[in-house]
Amino acid sequence: MCVNDGTVPDLPQQWLLQRLEFKSLILLVQNWKKTKKGRLMKRLKNVQKMKTVEKAIAMNEKYAEKSSKIKSVYVMFS
Repeated sequence: MCVNDGTVPDLPQQWLLQRLEFKSLILLVQNWKKTKKGRLMKRLKNVQKMKTVEKAIAMNEKYAEKSSKIKSVYVMFS
């Protein structure tokens, strides 16, 4: 009488595969978190630089407009 239907040996393999998949998933998440932090800092610095440049350009245009107004007023009264 043979009761072996092939499911008993499959259970340890499935359990082992699930365990390995879980470990690899944990490692992937940990690596993703590490790289994500670094990239966010880099993006943050780039965004800060871009905002600073935009602000400087806006200020330069503002002062150029003011100086042109002053020159036009100076020419009118000369």
